[in-house]
Amino acid sequence: MKNKEITLAKQATATILFIVIVVGCLMVPTLVGAPQYKQTVESAMFFAAVVVSLYIMLFTNKTWTDIFKSATKSIQDAVPGMLIMLVIGPLVAGFIMSGLIPMMIYYGILLIHPVLIYAMSLLLCIVFSVFTGMSWGSIATIGIVMMGVGSAIGANLGIVAGAVISGAYFGDKISPISASTNVTAMACKVDLYDHVGSMVWTTGPSTVIALVVYVICGFVYPPVNSNINTPEIVALLNDLSGMFNFNVFLLIPLVIVLYGSIRKKPAIPVLIIAVAVSFLLTGIFQDFRLDQILTAFNSGFKLNMVSWYEYSQPVPGEIYILSYFERGGFWNFGNVVVIIITILFSVGVLKTINAIPATMGSIFRKCNSRSSVIVASVFTGFMLIATTANGSACSFLEYEIWGAKYDQFHIDRRVLSRTAEDTGTLLEIFMPWTPAGIFVVTTLGVPVSQFGIWTIVNWITPFVAIFLGLTGIGTYKKLSECKLAEQAANG
Repeated sequence: MKNKEITLAKQATATILFIVIVVGCLMVPTLVGAPQYKQTVESAMFFAAVVVSLYIMLFTNKTWTDIFKSATKSIQDAVPGMLIMLVIGPLVAGFIMSGLIPMMIYYGILLIHPVLIYAMSLLLCIVFSVFTGMSWGSIATIGIVMMGVGSAIGANLGIVAGAVISGAYFGDKISPISASTNVTAMACKVDLYDHVGSMVWTTGPSTVIALVVYVICGFVYPPVNSNINTPEIVALLNDLSGMFNFNVFLLIPLVIVLYGSIRKKPAIPVLIIAVAVSFLLTGIFQDFRLDQILTAFNSGFKLNMVSWYEYSQPVPGEIYILSYFERGGFWNFGNVVVIIITILFSVGVLKTINAIPATMGSIFRKCNSRSSVIVASVFTGFMLIATTANGSACSFLEYEIWGAKYDQFHIDRRVLSRTAEDTGTLLEIFMPWTPAGIFVVTTLGVPVSQFGIWTIVNWITPFVAIFLGLTGIGTYKKLSECKLAEQAANG
């Protein structure tokens, strides 16, 4: 029937209805002074998907069977990426329990020079987040250490916080074991290592610029004194060396992961090998029992597994740094997988009538070149993270909006996947209403107004992405032309 035809007006209505419900669930309760009714992004999206499903069944020719097939197909396509995430959890536990992460933090702190406090904050957080794949974990561990060091020597805490966040997010993006990196590669249907390599084009220059600025800041805004032997740092170093045995062989799992990344080996086998080697090294060099190793594999490392050393206990009113080592395990990303499934279900519902691409296509219908499509996708990412407050949702929606358009203009999907992270992931911390914004301010104790301008990697990267989009540098244009020529030759 004619009144059941899928039109642009109905596609736009479904999209707007979805956005209004999600934004309403996320922001209205806070605005009216009832934050207890605020919903999580995934629950808001699921509720919106249910309402939109009813709309689609009532006003289009699509049935519930069509909607369900579209939603489950969306989830099915992401299964490989979710399997990678299930391997990452044990890998993080192995990195900690083997002593690799504690060793890197231990020697990293010893290298700190007061004048280079800002640059070292960047570099140490890069190292930590690359090894663990966790931006938040880096901020909450080595980031807190650096804030403590900065406070003790009278450094500018806004700059320290900005350097910590910049390093944590750069390392997280480049790490092949990062949850957000895996989710984005999965969302945009890009090989994990190709996605990581593509991000070097944007976050690489931003990080170099940041490092130069932080080195200069060490002389322009020098610390008041040079004492880094605070009781908190000394206690942390003693705890790490007392709990773990350090040696160069602990670097082997890291070398395996880096080798697999450079050589573009299949991610899952590489990570599984690294997991096995990590726990093997744990059994050889550390004092944990076999049952504790098996427990850590499933549910992560716990401090109470250490029985041979009396480590520092929590002090009321102070952040307990050692507690942040209690993570990893097979179920570490269990809640993330559930969130992804919910987001994919929501995206799949909208995909039933091609709602989002059609709506955004009408808005950006004048984008008729490679550069305009890339730049428009950057601005779209900013709008998506501002409204959804969820980097994973941003990645999936970016693909739904721009995937076909990128293919139409023969733009490599690696450009789209990195754009999703350059905006959706990196800009989230500047928005106080997002989980990342709240986490950073709460954890580091510095408001956005103080660290914002100094979080150089996060805010410069989108500008680098726009520059590359306008110039064509780093957009794999020649590679795309070769693919077109090959397709033409093959008829």
